[in-house]
Amino acid sequence: MYSQRSLISNLLLLIALGEQVRAVKYDYLLEYEEIFVDCREPPENSLNIHGLFDISNVSLNFNGDFVHVTGNFTSIWDVEPTDRIALSVQTFQYKRGNWEPTFFSYNIGDFCSRMYGPDEHWYDFWTKHIINDVKSKCINTPGTLLILEEYDVNVSFDIRVAGPSLAGLYAIVAKFEAIDKYNRKRPTTICFEVRGEVVKKSK
Repeated sequence: MYSQRSLISNLLLLIALGEQVRAVKYDYLLEYEEIFVDCREPPENSLNIHGLFDISNVSLNFNGDFVHVTGNFTSIWDVEPTDRIALSVQTFQYKRGNWEPTFFSYNIGDFCSRMYGPDEHWYDFWTKHIINDVKSKCINTPGTLLILEEYDVNVSFDIRVAGPSLAGLYAIVAKFEAIDKYNRKRPTTICFEVRGEVVKKSK
């Protein structure tokens, strides 16, 4: 879960898909060591990452272009296992003193049905590495322990991009909502951001 540097790398790679002209290598430098920060404009009655998971047992060791991930985390969001979880993700770039939305965003109406999908953006750096048998549960089941195998995540990435450099400050905003069996939204929303700077890697 904590290889969110890799998450941003993958998202920016998708932003750059288009006319393929030249290969450029980038690094992502986190703005905050804790990785997940509160949303700048949180929804009413929202919780941050610590309202979603107990992350105190996850360890990250940064080593050059890689992050070594170990440990486990526990779902603690106070919703019901029968609730449908909706996810929205929006990427912003800091320009001229403001956070401006990029065209990259997506919405998933039923996150739990896709949480372990091998084609999802997060699979290779998160759910692929959950090794205990909890696939029948989701983030809507408080008390679920998710154990991670030890693994490394590459935080450098190569893209082929036409036009201006992708270098700059970026923020990815993730929001989770729980909808009950009567299609009513639960009162608490999860909202957190990952912010950092994309820099062109020197040769």
